[in-house]
Amino acid sequence: MRPVTRTTLGTVVAFLAPSLLALALCAPAGAQLAPPDQNAAMLRIATFGNPVYTAGFSWGLTSQLDVAGTYNFTSNTPTGSLWDAGVRYHFRVPASGVDAFVGAGIASASPPFMGFANGSGFTGGAGASYRFNSLLAGYGTVNIVSIGGTTSSIVDLGVELSFGNRVSGQLGYINFAGTGEPYLGVSFALH
Repeated sequence: MRPVTRTTLGTVVAFLAPSLLALALCAPAGAQLAPPDQNAAMLRIATFGNPVYTAGFSWGLTSQLDVAGTYNFTSNTPTGSLWDAGVRYHFRVPASGVDAFVGAGIASASPPFMGFANGSGFTGGAGASYRFNSLLAGYGTVNIVSIGGTTSSIVDLGVELSFGNRVSGQLGYINFAGTGEPYLGVSFALH
């Protein structure tokens, strides 16, 4: 067994530090509300008594890594927003039609939004989707968001129906920090 030297330790730090920094400064591309597909933009509305509007995107950097972001906004009293940005790593899964991923990033709520504290913090999560056939897919994500000393979760479950090569409709259920409602959405392929 080779002893750990200063050079070996320096090499490990030189490779790990940028990777950890990238994960810390980025957010869960699907870890949260980003489109379940890579290279897509989406719009959603959830009812919540006072509607929550969501816009999101994901952009593939490689076949296994994408960046994503979302912005959630409610205009009724109390008004508020929650945004996140980050990266997702998609695992190579041998089963056809399956996508599984983990993500990490940053998030911010202002003013307090749906049970999330006012401030900025980190988020991380995991998700998966399964394509049942050429038209229908199911998806789910679970994210843990830590903002302003408070940790809350976001759970998103839904189905996506393809209306062609570039447009899909979404019907789902989202739960922000214990408050959940159904939503409708549309997703557009970016390329």
